[in-house]
Amino acid sequence: MKLIIRKKPSETGTIHDLASEHEDIVLHMGDRYRYAVGAPSRYKVPWTRHVSEDAALRAYGKLKKAKYEGVVLLRSDAQEAQVGYAGGHVERWHVSPEAVLG
Repeated sequence: MKLIIRKKPSETGTIHDLASEHEDIVLHMGDRYRYAVGAPSRYKVPWTRHVSEDAALRAYGKLKKAKYEGVVLLRSDAQEAQVGYAGGHVERWHVSPEAVLG
């Protein structure tokens, strides 16, 4: 299984878009990984994949602590997390506007 974050057409995106205008981001989740954490493409931070929600939340917290804006936690079914203010828990899951299943 894989998650795909589609590239944005030229001049239609913002600096907060996860993918650049040049290429899709393809996250190979396989059977093992359930979560992925990343930041907008402008930061050039590699995406990480995680087996547990706790590990994904820790990775999310590290990126937020490093002052990255627009950090995202995705589930392997293309749902995006709304993470609590303190970053320690997921308040709810919703359909990601940028990620699709591939």
